[in-house]
Amino acid sequence: MKIAKIPKLAALLLSFIMLVGLFAACGDSDEGEKGSDRNDPPANATENNGGEQTQPTASGGTVTLPDNFVGVDFANGNIDFLMMHYRPLDSSPNAKVELVQWGGANVAKITPDGDFAPYLAIDADSLLGDRIADVAAIEIGIAVQHADGFHAVQGEIVARYGSDGKTAKAPWSVFLETRNPNVARMELKEDERMIPGNFNMFIIDRNGSGSSVGDNSVDAGGAPGILYVTFIGFRDDAGNFIPVNADAGFNEPRAFNENIVDFIIELGVEIGLDYGGMNCANSSNPEHQVGWLTDGVDSNDSPYLAEEWAQAEQLILEFAAPPRGEVQLIWLGDGGGWRWTQEVIIPANGTQSEFKIDLSSTFSNFDDFGESESIKLMLGTFAYHVECTNCDDGECDECGNDGMVEFTQTIADLQLKRAALVVFE
Repeated sequence: MKIAKIPKLAALLLSFIMLVGLFAACGDSDEGEKGSDRNDPPANATENNGGEQTQPTASGGTVTLPDNFVGVDFANGNIDFLMMHYRPLDSSPNAKVELVQWGGANVAKITPDGDFAPYLAIDADSLLGDRIADVAAIEIGIAVQHADGFHAVQGEIVARYGSDGKTAKAPWSVFLETRNPNVARMELKEDERMIPGNFNMFIIDRNGSGSSVGDNSVDAGGAPGILYVTFIGFRDDAGNFIPVNADAGFNEPRAFNENIVDFIIELGVEIGLDYGGMNCANSSNPEHQVGWLTDGVDSNDSPYLAEEWAQAEQLILEFAAPPRGEVQLIWLGDGGGWRWTQEVIIPANGTQSEFKIDLSSTFSNFDDFGESESIKLMLGTFAYHVECTNCDDGECDECGNDGMVEFTQTIADLQLKRAALVVFE
């Protein structure tokens, strides 16, 4: 009897040892997941010809697809229906998209160039054909990887639809390390639906209100993150995924990646002479907020037409010398309910005297500008500050507690030499 118990005891002891080992392994795995700073590659990471790991690690898990998914999963290795969009003035000039392995699957990798925003265009026309008319929503899996650990990113999905290239926008973000990748979703309203054969597309950008490039690592002094697109799906009104041509290419519209100037609207810079110059002023600050108006505003004649202004993408400003104080750009019009909207376009004490300002990225509501039939456009400037050298601890009357002297600055003081609106094809 005692002899018979020996194998049973040995089996129990072996089971106990294996159980302890299992708990230890689970503990190690959990510590690695929460562990923090490590960004070591997985054991099955592959390398490209240059030795760079094309399946880098990123916290948050592996690539998964939605239930009943039909669409682009990159399984066939095709990304020809994707193209970087370089025409936006704040676009990343040398950003690139390529197919890599990440999270156990083929994905599209978007590598930015510097702090500029990458814009990735998806040719929905080529993917869907006539079925594009059925699209009610798009869903995109987006992940991010930074060299120094996880940072939140945000941006927009831009839909370009219709024969006149109208746009609609929806935000996306990857804010949590535990939801990386995250699903970006955009729903199209009834009047935003796409018509086949009109170069319809969706554009993913990495812009956002939290940062100039929508990347928290840049705010913290780090480099912008690499983005991964893990899947692309289109849903109809019933919520079902629409089949795609996964072998599609990109049908590039004319001048899609070229800033071809169509025409320039020269704005007069003389103040108070006639309505061809800067004779539009804020009555509360007539010397400090002055600009231009389109024909018919305030019952005044003007050579500037709203239908031309509405097409402008860029404002050119040239000064005799770099502005000492900051300069604002202000617009209001009937398309925006005459809401006063202003943004600083030139910081104080800069070294430049010539500027090209991207209007669409300057104002979040600039789509309303294009819908306006009456518009006012003004520059605003008030003062600049110079360090006080004659004060004793900043206590004299001339200096404030910050030891700076304030000088009033009017629009005339800016010595504006040229102002022009630029319309691209």
